[in-house]
Amino acid sequence: MSQFSGMGQVPVRRSPLVAVVIVGAVVMALLLAISVVSVAGYFGMRAKANSEWERADGLAQRTTAPAAADPAPVLAAGRKDVEAAFTYDWAHLEQFAANVQEVSTPAFVDKFTPSVAAIKQQLAQRPSAGGKVSDLAVRELSGDTAELLVFADVTTRAAARPAAVNKIRLRVELKRQGDRWLLNDLTAV
Repeated sequence: MSQFSGMGQVPVRRSPLVAVVIVGAVVMALLLAISVVSVAGYFGMRAKANSEWERADGLAQRTTAPAAADPAPVLAAGRKDVEAAFTYDWAHLEQFAANVQEVSTPAFVDKFTPSVAAIKQQLAQRPSAGGKVSDLAVRELSGDTAELLVFADVTTRAAARPAAVNKIRLRVELKRQGDRWLLNDLTAV
């Protein structure tokens, strides 16, 4: 031990205000992370988008819809339904829930409702997201059921945080009810 140990050290004092600001910033960051993870977790967003896009391109090239079925209405409904499920604003969550319910089967609404509740718990962060389908393909179309492969960009925002764009790939199941195709399931692939 040196004879100089302990000499010349000045105790550091921090203002209580600095500690409160640091703790507040950490809490806000954690709340934002929980919000993003809860919404992203439901829809299965994944970090390795580039390799998945390549794998999905191969899958889309190997799949075809039966020649007798017209995929145009299915593709249009798939685009509209997925964008509705990934687009929300903290100030209009009831409208968001109504929009998703309008394009979904009752089974999907039951699975989706907890996501809206999770977003409501994060209102102080002013969360929002905008989903835009960049590409989609019919993987299977038979009778009243269709399976699509969907590529989408989802931009998420929250108070005091920069926007983040997530590229996602989904297997989307649609069910026909009357002349409409409705969301029945969303699964990350």
